[in-house]
Amino acid sequence: MMRITAMLVVAALALCACGCSPGVVEPTPDTQGGEPTPEEQKGLFGDFSTTDLASGESVTGDILSDYDVTLIYMWETWCDVCVREMEELQTVYERLGANVNILGLCFNAERDEESALAMIEESGIEFMTLVGTYGLEDAASGFLTGYPAAVAVDSAGNVIGEPYVNMGFAIEDVAAEYEAIIANSLAAIGE
Repeated sequence: MMRITAMLVVAALALCACGCSPGVVEPTPDTQGGEPTPEEQKGLFGDFSTTDLASGESVTGDILSDYDVTLIYMWETWCDVCVREMEELQTVYERLGANVNILGLCFNAERDEESALAMIEESGIEFMTLVGTYGLEDAASGFLTGYPAAVAVDSAGNVIGEPYVNMGFAIEDVAAEYEAIIANSLAAIGE
């Protein structure tokens, strides 16, 4: 009897695990059975609080709601490929429509702020770069296996499509690749 109970528990846990989708946060209806609340609608990257590296101003996940798609570009200061890609991303940023944004996310900015600011200046980027926090690192932990990495999110912070990691090592025309990622992400959400 004990063996059957143990097998049933293992089977139940396996079924629960199969229902989970790593890296995706699904909104759930509120307890009244109506539409999801604004807090429930926040996706994987939708609920964060950090600072803009250049200005020091507070930034929350609400910044995502201003755009249909935001490309979040994750990097660290020791990454030479990141710097080269940031220069290409600036070109993409300059061509974006009003409904799309790029946010940089430097995960070692707190430890190496001086280098991070110098890299932003040397790269000539104008898009906002955020200080990476533990919460943002947790959000990216399901796919962040190296730098640079990027992920497209919708206005609630839900990941659109697959994350892109270490693109600079394999892609010759980085700007064209990021433009395709953005276009595919817009198409995926019907924009």
